[in-house]
Amino acid sequence: MKLELKEIILLKYITNYNIKVIKAYADVNNTFEELLHSMIQTHLLTEKDILDAYSQTDLALEKLEYYNVKTITFYDDDYPESLKRINDSPLVIYYKGILKLDKLSAVVGSRKVSKFAKKITYEIVDWFNELEYGIVSGLALGIDTYAHEKAVQNKQYTMAVLPNALDTIYPTSNYKLANDILNSGGCLVSELIFGVNRGNKSFVQRNRLQSAFSDIVVPIEMGVDSGTMHTIDFAKRYHKKIGLFKPTPMLSELEQYSGITYLINKPHSLQSIFSDKDSFIEMMNKLNSKEQLNFDL
Repeated sequence: MKLELKEIILLKYITNYNIKVIKAYADVNNTFEELLHSMIQTHLLTEKDILDAYSQTDLALEKLEYYNVKTITFYDDDYPESLKRINDSPLVIYYKGILKLDKLSAVVGSRKVSKFAKKITYEIVDWFNELEYGIVSGLALGIDTYAHEKAVQNKQYTMAVLPNALDTIYPTSNYKLANDILNSGGCLVSELIFGVNRGNKSFVQRNRLQSAFSDIVVPIEMGVDSGTMHTIDFAKRYHKKIGLFKPTPMLSELEQYSGITYLINKPHSLQSIFSDKDSFIEMMNKLNSKEQLNFDL
C-alpha cells in the first residue's frame, strides 16, 4: 500500500523510525487503518502510545512548514532513483535548499585530521569542480567541513547529509557553514523527523545516504576503525566507484592515512587509486565512460 506523508511520520514515531518494520506492515495491509490495527495488536500498543504519536505528528507537520523543510516520500514520483536502489531506502527525504541528484561526488573523512588535510581536500574538490561535479559530505568537523567550505568558495553545488532532523545543525559550530551552503544554492538533507533519536545509528545511516546519493566516494583521511569506513562499505554494497588518493611515503606514516593504506592494500574492483590531478581526471573519464555505456544499454 502507498503511505501518505502524515501516515509515514506517525509510524516513525510509533516505531522510533524502524524502516523495515514500517515497510513490512505496508506490504501486507491494504489500508492504513488495517496496518495501524495490526501494529497495535502485535506490539501491544496502548491508547496513550497512539495518541502521543498523533500529537507528535501534528507538531512535526507544523515544524516542517515553520522551518521551510521540503519532503519527498518513497511513494512520490520524484523520489531519487539512487535511493530506491538500496534495500533500506528512506521513507521520507527532508531537505532545505535545492536538491540536485546528478553528478555528485562524496568527499568524506575523519574529524581528527592532519595539517595536510585542508590542502589535499581543497585540491580534490577543485578537481571535481572542473568536471562539474557537486560535493556530498556530512557537515562534520574535519574533512567534511573542508569539502563543504571549498565547494561554497567555488560556487560549486554541495549537499550536506545530516544525522539529525533539520530543526538543528550538528555540529553547532558549523551553523554558519550550513547557512552558507543554502545561500550558495546547495542543500541540507536528512531522513529523520523531529524528536527521533537513534544514537550512533543515525551516523551510520547518514553515511549510507552519502554513498547512495553519489556517483563516486573519495575518502581523504581516515583511520582503519573510522566511521568513514562505513561509507566505503556502503559504496561497495551499492556498487559505487571509490577513489583513493595515494598518500606519499611521508603521509603514509601518519595515523590519519592508515585507513587509506588499508584499502589500497586490499584491492577491490570498485576501487581506483590516483596520485595527482592527471590520474584523477583519467579515473573520472573511465567512470563517466562506464556510466554512459550502462545508460546506453
